[in-house]
Amino acid sequence: AAAADTDDDDAPKPSTLLGHYARLMKKHPSLASPLQGLVMFTLSDVLAQVMTAPLSRFSLSRCVQASFLGSVYIGVVMSSWIRYMDRRWPSDSLDVNALRKVCLDLFFFGFVGNSLNVLARASMQSGFRRGLSTMRSRCVPVLLADVRVFPLAEALAFSAVKVEWRTTFIGAVSLGWNTYISVVAAGEH
Repeated sequence: AAAADTDDDDAPKPSTLLGHYARLMKKHPSLASPLQGLVMFTLSDVLAQVMTAPLSRFSLSRCVQASFLGSVYIGVVMSSWIRYMDRRWPSDSLDVNALRKVCLDLFFFGFVGNSLNVLARASMQSGFRRGLSTMRSRCVPVLLADVRVFPLAEALAFSAVKVEWRTTFIGAVSLGWNTYISVVAAGEH
């Protein structure tokens, strides 16, 4: 009976948390993706704050802002982008289409996305002027770090990870990445 609920014999069984999540991602991606973004950005901001400052300086409002940003950034923008690229250039191996998606993703989420992510986080914490200054001063180091992480992660995602799990896979990599971005945006790096 459990296998009938998943449509895929390789999928986790619905009786597990991962199984429920897999079913939600498959049947309601527009609900699951924002939830995933909210969880990923919240966890990354909590980790960044705990790693860089005493608990007495923990900011719940910063966490709430990160949660909102994650639900929009991963939940709407990134998941829509990945679905678009998968429809436009299907791939299930490391082929020209997978490499095309990696390159496009590096530009849009590497350069544009990271810049806007730092700007949004820093602006929410300290105002737009400081956010702009933080983005300008941290842009190159963030981009250099990005090209060390995401080309391989995305090549794996677009060539070896099932389509319905791609946003989740990139999201899991993004947990560590967004912890780093949260630290950078707060001026703690």
